[in-house]
Amino acid sequence: MAIYPLSPDRHGNPRWRVYVEAGPDAVSGTRRQKTKVVRGTYKQAELVHARLLVEHGDGRLAGTDEVTLGELLERFVTHKTLSTSGTTTDTYRHQLAYITPWLAKMHVTKVRAQDLDAFYAHLAANGNKRTGRGLSPAAIRNVHVVIRGAFELARRYGWVAVNPAATAEPPKLPRRLPSPVAAGAVDALFRAAAHEHPALPVYLRVTLCVGGRRAEVHGLRWSTVDFAAGRVTLRETVVRAGKEWVVKPTTKTGGERFVDIDAGTLELLRGLHDEAFEVALACGVALPGDAFVFSDEPVGETPWKPATTARRFKRACVAAGLPATTRLHDLRHLMATHLIDQGVSIAVVSARLGHAQNSTTLDIYTGRIAGSDRGAADVMGTLADGGDQSPKS
Repeated sequence: MAIYPLSPDRHGNPRWRVYVEAGPDAVSGTRRQKTKVVRGTYKQAELVHARLLVEHGDGRLAGTDEVTLGELLERFVTHKTLSTSGTTTDTYRHQLAYITPWLAKMHVTKVRAQDLDAFYAHLAANGNKRTGRGLSPAAIRNVHVVIRGAFELARRYGWVAVNPAATAEPPKLPRRLPSPVAAGAVDALFRAAAHEHPALPVYLRVTLCVGGRRAEVHGLRWSTVDFAAGRVTLRETVVRAGKEWVVKPTTKTGGERFVDIDAGTLELLRGLHDEAFEVALACGVALPGDAFVFSDEPVGETPWKPATTARRFKRACVAAGLPATTRLHDLRHLMATHLIDQGVSIAVVSARLGHAQNSTTLDIYTGRIAGSDRGAADVMGTLADGGDQSPKS
């Protein structure tokens, strides 16, 4: 028998306890049951029993109705530790701090898209717990990514029939087009950077000529600079995990990248290495081979913090007369746009940028190179005028 009578409640209404076998636990093998107390007639208890049987037949875990969103999010983050790096998991956990208590207490089966939309509106208005101001669209979408991933896990487990976050609408991020630093402003930028930190011009030149992402250039070690071959290896990254900056042993795309560098950049790196060697020697230690290239410590044990570098860069931009909106990433854009404009193949540019696919480079940069369309117009004008367009041998 799966329905047992209980003593009536204080108002005299009959009560029933309904049981459904949920099968053994997949890990421990222990018996699991779904149980629920029903107030009402025996017929009502039978209906609840039938519903629980359907849920169990669909593979839904016992206790689904009692699982809260807060519990689901914690389970999701724990689950992701099996397939993601520690920094990614830390970032996910950091997003959980924005979940409001009322949302965390809601049962996963009760959360609807409109609840999530209201939550995102709250974050946009005053989601910053420190200042009380609204979060940026990017920050809200980061929270949304975790919520959506958690509900997708619940859907796969059969805890919910649909993923409510899939139809929720966090703020949309306008696509930011490449905004390369003007080539004519590079010299002034490098001179201004020297007043911020002696090594900052070297950092900016490496960023420009190598085309590395900010995290990748910060992760450079002297062991990854091959002076003989004129090449650097982008292997590690310095990223934020929660509130800390950590060194991640992989790049954004997961693998290492070899990038040739020009003689001028190589010479600047050699000079910076000699200075670091002398500083370490003056402190009575040898400069380790795995010392970070951009570090303020005698042995290069800790890299620069990207946030600090960004602030130095902003001040240098102001001093050089560049727009206040200029970013470090715009130096990477300058490399890409200049190389494409000079006729370097997309495959080569994509490899230097570290894009997983050439189509990514095409999608971002094609048609956005100043002057390139004028060249195309001149070619077609020559053709229309009857000019010789035969291939040159």
